[in-house]
Amino acid sequence: MVIADDVHTRFKGLASYETLFGVKQLSPSAQKKADEGEETTIKRTRRLLYVTCTRAEESLALVLYSEAPDSIHRFLVSKGWMAEDEIVMAAVRGT
Repeated sequence: MVIADDVHTRFKGLASYETLFGVKQLSPSAQKKADEGEETTIKRTRRLLYVTCTRAEESLALVLYSEAPDSIHRFLVSKGWMAEDEIVMAAVRGT
């Protein structure tokens, strides 16, 4: 199981799933780095997600916490990362 939660991550500022999935935009300085081919939050987060997901041997559950689950759902399906029937959405009330 991979849990993607930007609020409670120990990688604050280094990784952002909501940025990777298009919910949040890169900051102007991060966009400049991306334009220059430098390291960005998106690249780091993509690598982190790849490493964690490819460790699964039999099955994988990816749990994403977000204020914009519909946007992430659209992203995952449109990019072909997941099929429509592989996604289950559930509302979780804040603590």
